[in-house]
Amino acid sequence: MFPPAAIPHGHSRLFCRALIGLSRSIVTLSVFIMWVGMGCLNAKVVNTGFAEFDQKARDGEKLTVVFFGASLTWGAASSDPEATSFRGLMAAKFREFYPEAKFTFVDAAIGGTDSVLGAFRLDRDVLAKKPDLVFVDFSANDSLEWAKPKSVRAYEGIIHRLISEAGVPVVQMVFPFKSHAVGNQRLFRLEAHRQISEAYQTGWGDVVTHLRERITSGQVDPGLLWGKDTIHPLDAGYKEFADVGWAAYRQAVEEKRVSRLPQEMIFGPAFTKVARVPWVSLQPEGTWKAGAPSDQGPLRDMLMSRWLDSVVEIRMSKAGEGPALSAMVQGEVVMLFGESNVEGLRYKIYLDGEEVVIPGSDSKTVDSGQLGRRLGGNVHHSKVILEDLDPTRVHRVDVIPVLEGESGEGVLRLESLCVAGSPAKVLPVSNNSETP
Repeated sequence: MFPPAAIPHGHSRLFCRALIGLSRSIVTLSVFIMWVGMGCLNAKVVNTGFAEFDQKARDGEKLTVVFFGASLTWGAASSDPEATSFRGLMAAKFREFYPEAKFTFVDAAIGGTDSVLGAFRLDRDVLAKKPDLVFVDFSANDSLEWAKPKSVRAYEGIIHRLISEAGVPVVQMVFPFKSHAVGNQRLFRLEAHRQISEAYQTGWGDVVTHLRERITSGQVDPGLLWGKDTIHPLDAGYKEFADVGWAAYRQAVEEKRVSRLPQEMIFGPAFTKVARVPWVSLQPEGTWKAGAPSDQGPLRDMLMSRWLDSVVEIRMSKAGEGPALSAMVQGEVVMLFGESNVEGLRYKIYLDGEEVVIPGSDSKTVDSGQLGRRLGGNVHHSKVILEDLDPTRVHRVDVIPVLEGESGEGVLRLESLCVAGSPAKVLPVSNNSETP
């Protein structure tokens, strides 16, 4: 189902050394070409070695470790998310193993989000922190059962940019829900992520396979790892997560693994070029007002003042359609990012003047308040509104708020318009005479 993986973990440099030695001896040109064909020299090696990070830590340097993902990365359902979660336990392991190092640990995890939003958060929430090591997981939220093209491209885009732009070693984690750990169904997302890890020579923390083996052999009782919440584990479950994460990191160090970029991306380059443009910079008109993100919410990992820098909002008390938010875009995928709350309005999307059906649904409207009402407060709203666009064309996008019913009031609060796919451009409509 997937293209052949690149050279396995820990072997790329051995292959390269063998190649150099053979090419200098009696090896014929045909043998040399055969070795090149195996992938030793067709990948760009980036200086993101695990051994280098390990040595810096041993030398007592200042190092930043980022945990990038969703609620399983943050530690939902743990008794103390700062201590007994995956993040907290990993931080303790690093401090114990490297007592002289001066670590900063960054929480970059928003519950209920996937790698598509992650691709648009990468600059602000990860790269801006100047990380030295990054743990990444969006596997379960992306759906482990399916390797959906858009989300797997977004995930690979995250790994690609961490290596190519930040130059840091990356550990890919695969966290399961209870159903994944106790089941035996084939998990196509797991296979896709493993393939990415082999191609990019990242660390590989496969918690799914680890727990399946331990549960099947009777070494662990899944009833002690998950409580009534079968999505988020208890402290004992997060300990298993951290044990796998630490083993993955240490294995990469011992193998002196060095991350690299494959000659060609496995699933496509769309999410290596992204733009996240605040609506306030696009000069919204009419009754749209600039404001600040909400500083209160039901969940710490979804507190929007942590993840948004600004918002534009419109309030409506009369049924019908409100004034549009409009912009010109050029790319392949377009997403809205902002807030969901109990008063959230619905909205429509127009592309080049034509109303569209929202991707992944049969509806022409989006309910921005769905998650806010479900969780009882201000949380995130992220929605892919357009996909499979022709990136050679400039398109106009209009977001039209809608208040339904005879009475009531609603609000729509959005932070940014996000575009993936080269050239990933966004401009105000007033500049539509220019080609982005």
